[in-house]
Amino acid sequence: MTKNLYAGTGISTNDNAYQAGKEAVASAIEKAGKTPEFGFVFCSGGKYGRDDQTIKELVKGAHEAFMEVNPKCKWIGCTTCGELHEGGFSNQSVVAAVLSSEYLKFSNTGINKIHDDPVNFGMKLAKDALANLATDKYLDPFIHFTAMKKKTPEQLIKMIPYTLIVLNTGVSRTLPPVESELLEGIKSVVGARVPIVGGSAADDGLMKKSYVFHDGTLLDDGAVVTAVFSDLKIGFGVAHGYRPVGKVAFVSDVSPDGHVVLKLDNRPAADVVAEWLGLPKEEIVKMIKLPTGAEIVALNAIAQKNPLASSENSSNFTLRVPVGVTPEGGIVFAPRIRKNSALYLMEGDKQSVLNAADVLIKNAKNDFVIKEPAFGLFFDCSLRWFILLEEVGKEAEQLSKNLGSPFIGFYTYGELAAEKGETASLCNQTLAALIISNEIYAGD
Repeated sequence: MTKNLYAGTGISTNDNAYQAGKEAVASAIEKAGKTPEFGFVFCSGGKYGRDDQTIKELVKGAHEAFMEVNPKCKWIGCTTCGELHEGGFSNQSVVAAVLSSEYLKFSNTGINKIHDDPVNFGMKLAKDALANLATDKYLDPFIHFTAMKKKTPEQLIKMIPYTLIVLNTGVSRTLPPVESELLEGIKSVVGARVPIVGGSAADDGLMKKSYVFHDGTLLDDGAVVTAVFSDLKIGFGVAHGYRPVGKVAFVSDVSPDGHVVLKLDNRPAADVVAEWLGLPKEEIVKMIKLPTGAEIVALNAIAQKNPLASSENSSNFTLRVPVGVTPEGGIVFAPRIRKNSALYLMEGDKQSVLNAADVLIKNAKNDFVIKEPAFGLFFDCSLRWFILLEEVGKEAEQLSKNLGSPFIGFYTYGELAAEKGETASLCNQTLAALIISNEIYAGD
């Protein structure tokens, strides 16, 4: 079998941030056995992102490790709420991955202060990333020509060679979520069919400050978009493990920005959800202090078992976790919620959450009939870790068992992904995947 994609991952728990970044990247390069052309670096927000200077040192160490072997290597990364790789789950660590293939092309662009104008900044990020994406004017057209000769129209219509990977500063005590607005800008440039996957940076549940970086540059309230052109098969998957319980209401009124559901079935939203849960309204609107010092609304904690979800077709359910309740009984969400859409009550438990890892890999492989997965990239909601607790390591074990190749990922403050047949949106309490195959899509 011809090897078309070389991938390797590495990890470090060194307390010295500079050394940790350098060690993780160097280990990944060694395991890949090939000069890296692209890389990922995900690190503990609480440990390595505790202040600006510490994270700068980590970024410096990682960048030097990349540049020592390939000055043209591009890479992206962010702080996390836990790290994933094929060796298992870790926290208080930095994990890195490197990729090398003549059939993959990458272009990065980043921007600061995304909260100032997320829609227009999303447009700019997408345009700049695509403008700088250099394809091979001989190899890539030949592969497409070969595919046209060998594939059926049904197969060809699924072959979209472009993918966008997005990392953005996550929500904090002082910064509201803007992922929906950022995606609006990006999708206005690339349209509805181009796959978009990514995650919001995190800081180990502290909710103080998260960081995004690329190519040795640390961003301030930033976002990074990576444009990918691939001649290899790429599959995408989304899963969460929750199911509807038969309670549904229509969103009859929302705030102008779409983040607050004011009324469900023409009643205060919090009143309806409290009835669904069989709890006094006071029990779902009170604030709870976490061990990290951050405060969350009780409805957010209840969502670990009973999240809410929206659905475009009553078969795919996109989880929407409340982040607040207004004095008037409106429910605040990080994603935008459309007026006249349906909102469902869901249920799940540890086992169903774990089972989602199996469903995810199956969906991602089936997305493009992937037989030889060579690398996986995962975006996993931090709330899933809080649900699994001491069993969190089992999720990484299942991903590794089902994928059978190197992978990297992190626990996020929000996942950017799309249910089958839908466009990308901000998801909650969800596991999203991008799987790159060793197979060229023009092959048999």
